[in-house]
Amino acid sequence: MVWVQIPLILASLGFYAWVWFSLRPLLHQRQQLKAEIEEGTRGLNLTRAEYAAQRSKVAELQSIIERFGDPQLAELARRVSPPVVEQITPQASSRPLGYNGGPWNQPLYAYHVWVAGPTWALNQIARVKYEFPPRFQKPVQISDERDGTEPFMVKYSGWNCVVVGVTLELVDPKEKPQQIALDMCASLTAKGQKPSG
Repeated sequence: MVWVQIPLILASLGFYAWVWFSLRPLLHQRQQLKAEIEEGTRGLNLTRAEYAAQRSKVAELQSIIERFGDPQLAELARRVSPPVVEQITPQASSRPLGYNGGPWNQPLYAYHVWVAGPTWALNQIARVKYEFPPRFQKPVQISDERDGTEPFMVKYSGWNCVVVGVTLELVDPKEKPQQIALDMCASLTAKGQKPSG
């Protein structure tokens, strides 16, 4: 019986050795690819950081130009600045209102949606159009109020947050409207607010 097992053990060892030597080049290639990907990622992160630093410098220069009030400088700054849509971030907030008292007695929330960004970018916006799901009483809401801490804000009451289409209509009629999507649930969760009932 032992004599039968020895050839099987030797055959198994031979097979494993063959697999090991066959896979060694693949493992080496995998390690090389992993190193290349890590190097590329470091380069990409550096490029992102440089881009963010440049955007920050442009925003700072534009705010300085706005303080001087020179229309020619402001126009020049507008032409070299990044698109408004890159400077604007849609925001959402919620606060509990109680319960709706319906058959499911779900909690109601007051939701606010607005856009945030640097003053120079907000000043280029004429109005903001918010597109809610069709089941809403007012599926399209428009705001042209840029004053306050929540510029171009709209409100609704309901029991859940939604994804909202946000269209920025600019002051310059030659500029096309710019669109952004807002995932209200993600925005509220990031702020530590309860996104829905």
